[in-house]
Amino acid sequence: MKYFLSQCSNIKHLKGLTLLETLVAILVISLTIIGPLSFLATSSSYAKQTREAIVATYLAEEAAELLQNRYDSLYVACVKQPGVTPCTPDFGESTPGQIAWRLFKERMSSRDGHPSCFIDDTQSECAFDSEHMKVVATTTPARFATTDTTCKRLIAATVGGITTYVCSGIPSRLVSATKGLLYERSVYLEHIPTFEATARNEQDHDDIRIVVSVRYRAVNGTEREAKISRYLHPRP
Repeated sequence: MKYFLSQCSNIKHLKGLTLLETLVAILVISLTIIGPLSFLATSSSYAKQTREAIVATYLAEEAAELLQNRYDSLYVACVKQPGVTPCTPDFGESTPGQIAWRLFKERMSSRDGHPSCFIDDTQSECAFDSEHMKVVATTTPARFATTDTTCKRLIAATVGGITTYVCSGIPSRLVSATKGLLYERSVYLEHIPTFEATARNEQDHDDIRIVVSVRYRAVNGTEREAKISRYLHPRP
C-alpha cells in the first residue's frame, strides 16, 4: 500500500509537453523531411531545363552541320565527276569548288522551286529536318517556309530505329513519336561578300553566314531560344 501511494505521489511530479514544445517538435520534423524533398524537386526541375537547353542547342548545331554536309557532298561529287551533270561549269567557272559553290546556293535558293533560305533573297527563313537532307548530293533537298505548319515544329520520333527530331507536320516521319517538347527551328543564309571579289566573280568568293534559331517553351513555362551562327567558305 505504501509503495502504491509513493508511486502516485511521483506521478504528480510528471510534466506533459506544452503546446509550444509540440509545435517546435512538428516544425523540426517538417524541416527534416520537407527540406530534402524540396531540394530533390528543385534539382529535378533544373535537370529538365538543362536537358531542354541541350536539345535546343543540338538542333541548332544540327541544322548548320546539315548545310555544311550538303556543300561538302556537292564538292566531292563535282571533284569525282567534273563536267558531268549537274557539275557542269557556268558563268566562267573553272574549278569543281566554284561549281559546287554555285550549285549549293542554287539548291538553297528559290531557283529550285522551294522556299529560299537566303534572307537577302526573300527576307524570310526556311525550315527542314534531317530526313530532308538525306538525299543524294546532287538532288535538291526539300525545304519549307517557317510559316508552313508542315515543318514549323520538330518533335522526337523513331525513324529507321534511330530517335531523332523531325517535322511534326509530316505523318510519315512520325514513327513511334515521343510525346514531349516541341521545338521551332528556323534557318537563314546570308551572302557575305569578301574584299577580293569583283563584279564578275563575286559568286566564287563570297562567304555564307548561317544563322539558326531554335525556340521552345521550357518546363517552367518561359519562352527560351538557342541561336548560333556559322560561316561557310567556298573551296578552291
